Amino acid sequence: MVLDFHRFPIGFNPPRGREIHNQLVQLLEQELGSFMVPADQRFDVTLDTLWTLNKTLVAYADDYIRSSNPFLWPSIPQVNNFFLMNKGKIINVTLSRNGVTKGL
Repeated sequence: MVLDFHRFPIGFNPPRGREIHNQLVQLLEQELGSFMVPADQRFDVTLDTLWTLNKTLVAYADDYIRSSNPFLWPSIPQVNNFFLMNKGKIINVTLSRNGVTKGL
């Protein structure tokens, strides 16, 4: 599993922003700690590797918070296209200002 915490539009701003970020990171560590891959991991991290090892990669956009937490990875670049698997079929999903478009 890959979790990417990329945007924090509500509730993470000063004056309590850092405190709220730290609470979220503590919750992640409490719930997923033994499953999380440290950011300094030496093996090639692929989805297959994560699946095989039953591990979770947690990406976090806030540089300050990430720098003091060894299991937080840099944020994953965002795209407007992704794929879903539904009943054995791959569905291409595109996000736009006009909504969500699904195709095969």
